[in-house]
Amino acid sequence: MKCKFHMEQKLPINIKNEKINVSIQSLEQGINLFNDFFIYKDNIGLKVYDRKCDHANGKLVREKNKMVCPLHGWCFDPIKGLYQNVAVKKEPIKHKINDKGEILFATSQRKPNLPNLGGSKNISITFISHAFILIESEKFRFAMDPWAIGPAFVGGWWLATQPIKSWKEKLNECNFIYISHNHPDHLNRHTLKFVRKDMTFIIPNFMSKSVEKILIKIGFKNIVKMDFQKFYKYKDTELFLTILKSGDFRDDSGIYFTYGDFSLFSAVDANNINFNEFPDQATLFLSSFAGGASGYPLCHDHHSEQEKFSIIERNKKSDFAIVRKNVRSMNAKYFMPYAGFFKELAARDGYIKTNNKKNSVADYEKKLKNQHVLNVLLKNKFNFVGEKLISTEKLETTLESENPEKWISANIQCETSTDSKIIEYFKKSNFKKDLTLFLLLTDDNFLKVRKKFTINFKDSIPAVITNNEIEFEDYQEDDNNLLLIKVREYSFYYLINKRLPWENLSIGFQCRIDRKPDIYNRDFWYHFTNLYF
Repeated sequence: MKCKFHMEQKLPINIKNEKINVSIQSLEQGINLFNDFFIYKDNIGLKVYDRKCDHANGKLVREKNKMVCPLHGWCFDPIKGLYQNVAVKKEPIKHKINDKGEILFATSQRKPNLPNLGGSKNISITFISHAFILIESEKFRFAMDPWAIGPAFVGGWWLATQPIKSWKEKLNECNFIYISHNHPDHLNRHTLKFVRKDMTFIIPNFMSKSVEKILIKIGFKNIVKMDFQKFYKYKDTELFLTILKSGDFRDDSGIYFTYGDFSLFSAVDANNINFNEFPDQATLFLSSFAGGASGYPLCHDHHSEQEKFSIIERNKKSDFAIVRKNVRSMNAKYFMPYAGFFKELAARDGYIKTNNKKNSVADYEKKLKNQHVLNVLLKNKFNFVGEKLISTEKLETTLESENPEKWISANIQCETSTDSKIIEYFKKSNFKKDLTLFLLLTDDNFLKVRKKFTINFKDSIPAVITNNEIEFEDYQEDDNNLLLIKVREYSFYYLINKRLPWENLSIGFQCRIDRKPDIYNRDFWYHFTNLYF
């Protein structure tokens, strides 16, 4: 089955500008808050910034003389123009001051709009599980991010809903499959084992090749890499689509397509998708909704228990606020909460299961009163004619259930490795940074240390010490950037033996983290998640 895409041209963008003026006289010293921006004023001058966190798109709030993101605690210093706990710069908005003492600047809204050839065509959207969606029409069939069997993140995540019975047949009947990024709840090796090897995949053209490398390793060769800010037409159909980049440093993406009058925009779980540039209107908007899909804060030992619980509640509210804003920004007729149906089932993750509170679909049904929320827990197939939802169905799901302990015993606890292999792994990493990693391989409760490695990344070839007598606590902050990671021993062996990305450990709750100073080591996690695996 051949699959052909024709690259059309640059993605059409409509630009809407808004001119803003603010009287200098009305400003106080320090931070002055407005809805979508803030102005910092001191004796030297003033700076204008937007209120979007440059990580996960949370709305920055004022805490004393700093601006803090409610999602992950990124703290922005407006004097320096830098985030304090991560080496990321925020660019100020260019402005002028007129002779009336007014600050003049402009904000612009960029609106991507794919071709719409019109016509009320039949199209159905089927929720299979988590982020696994099937799109069907009379001229094409494709799937998104199939995960229907097995765990994700080294046994840390398990499906919270059962897939439809016919998922294997439906998946193999597809013309192509879209993979948004390399996280295993989206690029799931257990599920892809059941896919025919001549299947066509469309993927984001990440510079790191983080998705492509895994698909090739599994055995797939028919891979179409799509550039951002370009749009494509599928064969001789009226299906136009584009892949959208996340607005942060991560290798992540979403998808936007039109088919006649119908349009679908999926943010998947990407932060600040397409840099918050949305079409004027979408028939259906899909987005993660639950939260809790991170090792932060429960796996971070530099926070107290009370701080962790407070952050979780704060994150839930912020996640909801972001989704609500996105739904309204693109005037979505329907909203489908998805890509959040996972649960912690393994006995060893009881602490996470108890405390990792998430938003529910019911929360969105209750709070998004003016939007049509498609509850996939009640119905799982949605039939559209053009922009109109004409019917819904409940397809039968499987009765199969996973046994976490059996799977972990058969796949993880049998893994072994040698000190020399681990040392070689780091020495060949080609990662250089002012960072020292304390890696402790522990029991399942992170209490008993079985092996200890200290890795200094200052030089081109990292220096690795086994059983270092100097403890993490003995180092002073000014010695270096220090990162302590306690990892379940066999989970770490599984990771390096299978050559998996490191975010499998943090997102899958397989580790506990501490750091001095409290700085997110972005380059480290990006390198070992997207470049070296």
